[in-house]
This record gives sequence, C-alpha cells and structure tokens, in this order.
Amino acid sequence: MLLFLLFILKQKIMEDKVMPTIRDWGFLEVIVGLIFGIISIILFYQERNRSRKDLRYKVLYNEPLVKVKEDDASRIKIFFDDEPANDVYWAVVKNINCGK
Repeated sequence: MLLFLLFILKQKIMEDKVMPTIRDWGFLEVIVGLIFGIISIILFYQERNRSRKDLRYKVLYNEPLVKVKEDDASRIKIFFDDEPANDVYWAVVKNINCGK
C-alpha cells in the first residue's frame, strides 16, 4: 500500500502536476528517507525497552554450622542422609531480580 502511494506520488511529480520545484530537490527521496528514519528509531527504542532477564545473588552470611576442635574431631561426626558431612556451613543468600 505504501509503495503504491509512493509510486503514484512519483508519477504526479514527474508529470509536473504537483509543484515543479518539488522534483528539483528530490522530494520523494526525502520522504522515503524520513519514513525509514522514523521506522528505524521506533525499532531501536522497542529493542532497547525489551524486557531483559537478569538474576543476581549476594551472600549475606556464610559461617560453619559447627566448629569442632582438632582434639574432638575423632569423637564428633556429622551425617547427612547416612553419609558423613565434613564441612557444613550455614549461608544466607539474597536473590535480586535486576531484570525488567
């Protein structure tokens, strides 16, 4: 549809039915340039404002759950699901949604 209108406008310009000075400075090329310029600006801002996924984390606290002295290490055992757990830590993590 747009190309058809541009074709008709060009035909009228070439037939001098519209102002003859319009043809001299490339009026049709200016209009086509403006149309494509506006379209490119619109597409640029749509891409820029597109929702982005971004998830970050921050460790607030990270300490051992149990502190065992070397002398008592042979006497104290920590198990998880019937498997020995040597290093058990208590950590507090904050998840941050930075996306749009």
